[in-house]
Amino acid sequence: MEHSQPISRDNFLYRPPRKLRRLQEWLQNATLSQQPAQIFYPEKWQQAVQLDEMQSLLQRFPSSIRRLDIVPLAVEASETETPFEIRVLFLASMIWAYGTAGYGPWRLAHITENIERLDTILLAALRNIKHGSVSAAFSGLQEAHIPFLGQAYFTKYLYFAGLGSGVDRYPLILDTRILQSLSALLGKRVFSENTVVDYQNYIVTLHEWAEMLDCRADTIEYLLYLTPQEFWKV
Repeated sequence: MEHSQPISRDNFLYRPPRKLRRLQEWLQNATLSQQPAQIFYPEKWQQAVQLDEMQSLLQRFPSSIRRLDIVPLAVEASETETPFEIRVLFLASMIWAYGTAGYGPWRLAHITENIERLDTILLAALRNIKHGSVSAAFSGLQEAHIPFLGQAYFTKYLYFAGLGSGVDRYPLILDTRILQSLSALLGKRVFSENTVVDYQNYIVTLHEWAEMLDCRADTIEYLLYLTPQEFWKV
């Protein structure tokens, strides 16, 4: 993955924080299948987003969905590049992201209001990832200024698109909870400017940590996402 401004030793630590090094065994043994399912209320999503793809998705996953469940959807979207499969992947990513949050269906209804434009943006992001340009995928979604689809949510789509495409240094989810955990671990704010350079450096850093700790980068991301109470209990 390309990044125009490499991380400097002056502004970041190459070595994983001590807390992560102490959790190396946990990180090595953790798998996507062990992560809990996200519960949701299907009737609310069906009412809010009346697309055939939503109906199809809810038939397959009627009340809960796991991170691992979305990976085959991502593979299908990457292999076919059809609007139907890409919509299914995106909708699954958003349901998994919002879960039972009451505002989730309402937001997704607004996000998908101009579905043809969204189709074009999502396909472009997927193709950019497949061609090795995560920065272009990130920039395309960020510059589209789709209401209610900010970095915390569109990086979930980028993450699954990367897994489905089989790229080595796949994109990773970056949201407020992950940023807070990183700040707590490192004692300073990092990757918090909502820029493509910050996102590139975040991906590079977590993949480098994963190589040092012999684990998956998205396992580190999952650990960082845990609530403070959960995180410090691990």
